[in-house]
Amino acid sequence: MSEKKKPKIFRFKFSIKFLEELKQFSIIHRYDNPKDFKENWETWSKTNTSIIKLEMEYLQNKGYNGDVMEKMYKSARYYFKNKSQKKVEHKKRRVYTRLEEDFLIWMDAHVSRNFNKKPNEAYLDFIVNSFTLKHINNEKNESDEDAFALKIKKTYKNRFYNFNN
Repeated sequence: MSEKKKPKIFRFKFSIKFLEELKQFSIIHRYDNPKDFKENWETWSKTNTSIIKLEMEYLQNKGYNGDVMEKMYKSARYYFKNKSQKKVEHKKRRVYTRLEEDFLIWMDAHVSRNFNKKPNEAYLDFIVNSFTLKHINNEKNESDEDAFALKIKKTYKNRFYNFNN
């Protein structure tokens, strides 16, 4: 029988329990100058030899060949110490306004008839066309008028650019 091949690990992460201890140390010593941070690290590592030893065995069993103490120190000093404690609020995504297929076909036809004009001139011609105004009024729903006008302008100029390239 063939034995399953283990995937190669490129990023060795600490165990969850040890990670919490390391983060706690980094938060406590966040504002220490480098010399004091190093001294406090040495003191902390001497008082927490049991969890450090377990973590070393854990990483070595996973295949880590580097200096585990150096990895721990660098993580505490350069990553966790400077990491923000604030929760990140995700931005609310805007609602995508989709234009109808018939309108886009009409837009493409207009672009193909006016490809020799400058994009702005062709767009202005497209907007003042009575048939276009009728389509635009059909397309408008409860959305913001300025945002909708910008959407049509961007879509037209994008299609104009793609037609000419």
